[in-house]
Amino acid sequence: MLALKKVSKQFGPKLLFQDADLQVSLNDRIGLIGPNGAGKTTIFSLILGEQTPDSGQIEKNKNMVIGCLRQEVLEDTSRPLLQEAIDICPHLKRLRERIDLLQEEIAQEKDPRKIQDYVQKIGEYQAEFEARGGYDLEYQAKRILFGLGFRDEDLRRPISEFSGGWRMRVCLAKLLLQEPDLLLLDEPTNHLDLESIIWLEEFLKGYQGAIILISHDRKFLNNVVTRIVEIDQKTLQHYTGNYDDFLAQKQARQEILESSYRNQQKKIEATERFIERFRYKATKARQVQSRIKTLEKMEKIELGQTASRFSITIPTPAASGKEVLRLKNVHKQYGNRTVYHGLNLTVQRGDRIALVGPNGSGKSTLLKIMAGVLEVEGGEVVVGYNVTRAYFAQHQLEILNPNNTVLEEIAPCFGPDSPLSARSFLGAFLFRGDDVFKKVAVLSGGEKSRLVLAKLIAQKPNFLLLDEPTNHLDIPSLDCLQEALSQYSGTLCMISHDRLFINRLANKIIHIQDGRIEVFLGNYDDYLYQMEQRKEKIDFSSPQRLDFRSELDTSSSKEGRAKSREQKRLEAEKRNQKFRLLNPLRKESERVQVELSLIMDKMDMMKRLFADPTFYQQPEFSKKLYEYKELEAKNEELTTRWAELEEQIETIEQEFEER
Repeated sequence: MLALKKVSKQFGPKLLFQDADLQVSLNDRIGLIGPNGAGKTTIFSLILGEQTPDSGQIEKNKNMVIGCLRQEVLEDTSRPLLQEAIDICPHLKRLRERIDLLQEEIAQEKDPRKIQDYVQKIGEYQAEFEARGGYDLEYQAKRILFGLGFRDEDLRRPISEFSGGWRMRVCLAKLLLQEPDLLLLDEPTNHLDLESIIWLEEFLKGYQGAIILISHDRKFLNNVVTRIVEIDQKTLQHYTGNYDDFLAQKQARQEILESSYRNQQKKIEATERFIERFRYKATKARQVQSRIKTLEKMEKIELGQTASRFSITIPTPAASGKEVLRLKNVHKQYGNRTVYHGLNLTVQRGDRIALVGPNGSGKSTLLKIMAGVLEVEGGEVVVGYNVTRAYFAQHQLEILNPNNTVLEEIAPCFGPDSPLSARSFLGAFLFRGDDVFKKVAVLSGGEKSRLVLAKLIAQKPNFLLLDEPTNHLDIPSLDCLQEALSQYSGTLCMISHDRLFINRLANKIIHIQDGRIEVFLGNYDDYLYQMEQRKEKIDFSSPQRLDFRSELDTSSSKEGRAKSREQKRLEAEKRNQKFRLLNPLRKESERVQVELSLIMDKMDMMKRLFADPTFYQQPEFSKKLYEYKELEAKNEELTTRWAELEEQIETIEQEFEER
């Protein structure tokens, strides 16, 4: 489908990557990772043809359709949500508009003959609309919209009424509905709640097309991708498996590289000692020259530079009282909408709370009430003895003074006489050297997040309240923040859609829905287990179960469709459904068999190489052994996958025979 061959790209003096290779085949699930600014989004731009490589080639199947989710908000429009979502096929859109127009004409027309003509024309348009999959499109649109958190009453609301985050969901829904051959997703989980993220995971697992995904959500990567491509040291490094597999393989590669490097350095040192010792001995001249040539021809192993990470040590704050915060009969509303009524909650010292629940349930509102940045209409918010609060939210990135330098922005936290302390502290957040003199206005989103976190932590609060602190952070930075918070001795309350982040930090989960809260002890996995045990587990796979197919069929019957025609439609739909289910499985089975054949050929060739005793004297033997182990693992993985596919094909065929 797609191949990047020896591609290089540079912006000014900054080289992003050089001689990069990437092959994308049908049904690939690729996670594209790397530090912020490494060039992930640039690769998307190159694939889309928006930018051209400085060198190398990009080959694409001319019939391939590419769809891309960008971090751009949908424009303001009065078009209803459902209409906007299905507005991906111009011809279907025109048919729907003609049907609606004729129905309006019928309502106003008095002449029976004209009405009959209009009805006949509507029937023709509806038949074409159905044949082109129009009714199925509406059904699929509703399924996707509800999976992403929209409700039935939202379908008729104009786009202009939705916030930026919800409009991003509309963009994602439209993209998924188009079903492009190659799906490019840039941080798709940033504006989703946990329920919608889990739904999206399941959707993408069954997606019939290739996916390249940029995400800092490690759990999401683990559940969706089967390959990892890392931008590292200005090259593309390829790994088989999900994110956890990538970590294990990268560690193994690094250990082999370091071992090979040490062995080579020993060999170089020994060779150089021989040369120095016998350089001036005539009887050893040939041997000296031979060793000099060996050193000149030797391909030097380089360890490369370790990527910079920020390493936070959160200062130990002053101890607070045992009871950090108490909400007594709190009432909060926005206009006529009541968010909380009679809310009671106690936060104890040492609590590490994660607030979970669907978007719009009141998580951010509750966090703001606890942080003291939002007034309540009734009840009492009691702050405990010696409690110092610090609140982080995404909007705080925008209230940084753009004219300040990084050092000027944080200086008030240290006082005028402690510039060295401030610079040392900023160094832990990757603001090193001249970076501290950068203007806030030129900082990236990730840099602003790090600066706001630095300002908060410098205040030594004993009660941290964090609203989506992981947005804009790359994975290494996220890991460092997680590690620092795990050592934090104060009280913590957070909102995050990163399940791994919650799981490793929380000891208490508060589930919020319909203005009510419920407290669960333990981390996120414990919370899910308790919900399941009580048989009240939230159905994440389908946030709103409605049989839209039945709804559409009922609508069709009301329009006077003949029973025989309906029966034919159902039979055709059954055949189409069987084809849609089996065709991708058969194609993948064929692809897996071809890949298995190629891998087995490679393994046979390497076995013949291993049979030669001189092979183990060659410097690259360890690399070849490691490559063979990777092929063995891939062979086992593909064999298992092939068996699974054949079993799925057989099961589907049996199910359709029994219908």
